[in-house]
Amino acid sequence: MPLTMPGVLRAAQVILFVAMGLAVVGVVVVSSLRGAEASGRMIGSILPLIGAFVCALRFNSGGGGVRITAIVFTSLMILFGLGQAGNGDPGGLGWALFFATPALVLLCLRPSSTWFDRPRQYG
Repeated sequence: MPLTMPGVLRAAQVILFVAMGLAVVGVVVVSSLRGAEASGRMIGSILPLIGAFVCALRFNSGGGGVRITAIVFTSLMILFGLGQAGNGDPGGLGWALFFATPALVLLCLRPSSTWFDRPRQYG
């Protein structure tokens, strides 16, 4: 059983951390330039990213449920990004292609599964 987090899972974690950082900066910029309504729309569109970020915080200690939840949230990120692109915002496609899809692929690889299915000592 692995004692340290596999590189592919660490990469997925870093991708989600970077995406969350960029999203926070984006919300601040949009809020200052376009106002509260545009900021609210952006926050609504990054809700799956917030969920995936919370899961990424638990990659070190979480079990298989954390992995499955992160997979669901990254899949929702792809759907939300495609929806944004369909509504005329090409930035949504960028989120789906450059952040959500690589994170989803990395979460589905065998080393990630092995890491989350490892036995743990409690106490």
